[in-house]
Formats: sequence, C-alpha cells, structure tokens
Amino acid sequence: PSFAVDYTKAIPLSALAHQSAYDKMDVSMHQSVTLSEFDKLNYRVSAGAFLSKQQLYAPDFHYFATSPIILSGRSFDDSFQLLPNYTYSNNHWLEAQVNWTSTYILLKRIGFLQSYLFDESLQLHSIWFMRGAKPYTEAGYSIGFNSFGRIGVFTAFDGWNYQSVGV
Repeated sequence: PSFAVDYTKAIPLSALAHQSAYDKMDVSMHQSVTLSEFDKLNYRVSAGAFLSKQQLYAPDFHYFATSPIILSGRSFDDSFQLLPNYTYSNNHWLEAQVNWTSTYILLKRIGFLQSYLFDESLQLHSIWFMRGAKPYTEAGYSIGFNSFGRIGVFTAFDGWNYQSVGV
C-alpha cells in the first residue's frame, strides 16, 4: 500500500483583511491489488480533521470528490456519484472507497457476451463523520470499456435509510 499525509496551514498575513487561519491534516492509504488474471481490487481509506480553525471560509472546508453529472472526467473509483456538491463537509471525517473490477462478475457470465471487450465493477464508497453522525454510503455496479469510459447504476444511503438511485 501507499501512504500519504497532507498537512495544510493557513496563516493570515494581515489583521486588517478577512483571511483564513487554520490547520488541517489528512492521512490516507491506497492500494491496487491484482487478485487474479481477471480480478483487481482497489481501495482507499483516508481520515482527516481540522486541528485548529480560527477563521474558515467556504473554500477552506474539506469537500469530497463528487461527480453528479452524466458525463465526467472523474473515475468511479475515487468519487461519489450521487453526493450533492458542497454538502457533506465536516471538521472530522473518515472516507473509504473499495472497487472490485473483474472480467466476470455478472453479464460476462452470459455465454454470448463473453466475446465482447468490457469489464464490470462493484463499487462501495462511504464517508463517516466523527461524533455520532450517520455515514453516507454509495454502492454501485458499472460496466467499462478498457478504462475508456464507464456507465453505472448507483444507490445512496444516509445511515441505513435509502436516499436515492442514479445512472
């Protein structure tokens, strides 16, 4: 696995202007594991917090990668598909993303589809906020064409409650 630490410090340069003043740290681990000739597992886990926050403005908040539009350059592996932009920001967070990509999950097991060049993926992405808040979770199934493009179906849950579904 690969590990990363991201530390951000905002220092106001003048007492007269409205400027940010905070310390933020994010620690992450990610890995891509080849399970077999046909299967690959990618995962990423990150935890972060504002260590201090004397003055924060909207651009300083920690936002999660979202891709709520039909066509996007973002990968399904590292973004939320149904999460509204700029909504789930918090002082402490834990984010987990697990993606299993295989040539044979569901559709490729059907005989006449085995000769077509596509793969299938199952995605599970979740955000937990510390201090008792419910997690936000997305589960999805997607079909891809050698990483050139993907189409998928995703469902979102707020805690254990169903929230939405999208293609």
